[in-house]
Amino acid sequence: MLHYFLYCLDLKTGAIQWKQEFYTGRPPEGHHRKNSFTSETPVTDGKLIYIYDENLGIWAYDRNGKLRWNTKQPALPMFNEFGTGGSAVLHGEILIVLSDNEKQQFLAAYDKQTGKELWRTNRDSKDPKAPRRSGWTTPFL
Repeated sequence: MLHYFLYCLDLKTGAIQWKQEFYTGRPPEGHHRKNSFTSETPVTDGKLIYIYDENLGIWAYDRNGKLRWNTKQPALPMFNEFGTGGSAVLHGEILIVLSDNEKQQFLAAYDKQTGKELWRTNRDSKDPKAPRRSGWTTPFL
């Protein structure tokens, strides 16, 4: 049983301003031995903080630690159960995620105010020469 937290720290003192537990339970998949189960990096637009965990979902918190929305994601298998590590990126009014996994790779965009999926494009990385289809992928704009 693990507990996943989002912390807000004072920039000058490092003191904890608030913390929110966004997930409690068993991780849906393993992790790389040199990393944690939450390798993805949160992103912010200065108003909301977005947490993307590829095998759990997306959460949006305001600057006071109040949950604004949560969008669940299905757990998708990663090569050798190495876990996830790709972070989301913001572009205008959308949050973009890229998931390269062993089942179905995709690029998707979500409305940053509501968490509603706006579009999804499946990627086909089934190249027989490729040793695996999983990867720690962060979209690059």
